[in-house]
Amino acid sequence: MKKICLYISIVVFMSFLSCESEQEPNVVLPENTTELEALLDQDLSVASKILVNNRLYKINRVDNPELALGYLEDERLLAESIEDYDVAGKALFNQGLIHLNKGDYIKSLDKYLQAVNYFETLKDNYKIATTFNEIGLVLMQSGNYEYAIHFLDEARGHLDPANNLLRQRLVYNLAVCYYSKNTPDYIKSESLFDEALDNIKSLEEGQDYQRHAIYNELGAIKYSEQKYNEAISYYLKSLEFAEGEPENLARGYANIGEAYISLNEYGKSKEWMDKSLALESNLDDKQVVVSIYNIMAKNFLSQGKYKEGDEYLEQAMAIANKEIINAPLQETLELTRETYKSLRQSSSAVMVSKYEHVMEIDAKQDALKREFADNTNYKALQTALSLSIDLNNEIKAKQAEVEQRELVSNIALVLGVLLIIGAFLIYTYMNNYRKEKKSKDKLEDVFVKVGDILEGIPGVSSSGTA
Repeated sequence: MKKICLYISIVVFMSFLSCESEQEPNVVLPENTTELEALLDQDLSVASKILVNNRLYKINRVDNPELALGYLEDERLLAESIEDYDVAGKALFNQGLIHLNKGDYIKSLDKYLQAVNYFETLKDNYKIATTFNEIGLVLMQSGNYEYAIHFLDEARGHLDPANNLLRQRLVYNLAVCYYSKNTPDYIKSESLFDEALDNIKSLEEGQDYQRHAIYNELGAIKYSEQKYNEAISYYLKSLEFAEGEPENLARGYANIGEAYISLNEYGKSKEWMDKSLALESNLDDKQVVVSIYNIMAKNFLSQGKYKEGDEYLEQAMAIANKEIINAPLQETLELTRETYKSLRQSSSAVMVSKYEHVMEIDAKQDALKREFADNTNYKALQTALSLSIDLNNEIKAKQAEVEQRELVSNIALVLGVLLIIGAFLIYTYMNNYRKEKKSKDKLEDVFVKVGDILEGIPGVSSSGTA
């Protein structure tokens, strides 16, 4: 794990693009949902109905996102009917935000791309830049950092240099992408984070939070470069600007704990991890909790305490969101596979049901990645950027690599299950052989059967090698 993720631009139902409909003069709307819905049945102007739908969307966006999506769609249709492309684009943008918050990256991209079409018609560079930034965030969340860079760069090209907050967030997101992509560019990333630190000086508010975020990421870069003491220094620096927020503190403590694991200082690691776990009840973001459990598991696994580590991994799998492409969960699965292998090698039994559970979650994550690769509208993405490269082919090629790695991991899990079954069968037959004094042919039959099973697995020989 590189670090616990912290994207300052991803905030639930929040955006630095003002997507509110402007209220008409002398129009006073009720706050009660029932009264607002009743207004939609009255003979109001289209502009007034747009305002009512927008108010209903804002009331429902947190607790009833599906209902909020419906009101936004009505707002969009009404705006189109009077050719108010600004309001129509904002409604689509807000739909994209809701889908992103739900982890539905395909629908989120679709809504953002439709919004861009409206903003380009209006030649509104600020809203174009903002929407490209959001598209970049979707691609970051889905693990496609290389492609996110295209959109974040394009966003910068549309941006008025005077817009300090948007420029700051774009630079930050680009910096994260450059060190998170398949071939990290640490020098470029650090340069961008330095630029982001300079940008903070011109911001009117939120300076401490953003310093916290940047120093956290600089620590992550040093961790990735295996410069663990430097990483700890940056993580400690980030805590100076954590503003007492539980999630900020929990992230920082856990990242320091992870760095100490890599320094083989397990006692110090546990001290920091205990501080992080003490804040667990105050953490709303389950992704953060999963990442903390992963690090706690690594502490035990690094010391050969596989059963203790496995307990934390099971807790992580239990609370992780399995309905989205989930990077912390994927790390949990990777650690679990390594743990099961170590347990087998130490002659400790692992129940078949546990293998099956991991395989089921793994298969779900694979399916979500394939769905993203197969159903995302890459032609529209490419058109939005006027790119000559073929994003569709590039992402599918990358996906093929991911699936190959997943296949190897799943084969290892299957082999673990089969080895357990094979060991049980061999034991049974040998026991019968001794008791009943039957010929050794029965034992040979068992080996043949286990060999037949292994031969049936793609990429596995009867010797059990992939």
